[in-house]
Amino acid sequence: MVRPQIVRDGARFLQRLRDGRGDLGEVPARLPVRIAGLDANTVQEQNVNGFETASGVAKTDQWNFRVEVVRYNGQVYRFIFAARIDSELFARGADQTIHSFRAASPADVAQVHTLKVKTVTAGPVDSADSLARKMGGVADATNLFYILNNLYPGDSVVAGQQYKVVVVN
Repeated sequence: MVRPQIVRDGARFLQRLRDGRGDLGEVPARLPVRIAGLDANTVQEQNVNGFETASGVAKTDQWNFRVEVVRYNGQVYRFIFAARIDSELFARGADQTIHSFRAASPADVAQVHTLKVKTVTAGPVDSADSLARKMGGVADATNLFYILNNLYPGDSVVAGQQYKVVVVN
């Protein structure tokens, strides 16, 4: 059953994203808006893992979108999937993502660490690998070092030059 309020809410969520207002935001419960390409007949509400959700399908000339929206504690989380061809696999991926959504536990929050980009000055014996080792706790640090510093694998670092590294706080 399609409820008009969820259609309006879903459209509002989509409008905020389309207008570039980010992936997370406070959205009033009731504010009607039209979304180009959103098929109102596809919008449906569900309760997934205890969360109020709405989903719908939007289409443009070249793209198909599955839009999944979750409301939690006054915040709206949007998941936008885009594919050139609509398929069962595409729909299943969107559905699996929504069903994986859950509130973070205190243990989850305790494991979150912030990352900070800082600059370091290369010494006379430094290499990309030695500078990347300064990014302890960062996955694939050497490749990240190359990307951050616009270098290619095998490029040398220059003594006295500053380079960006990521540190875990």
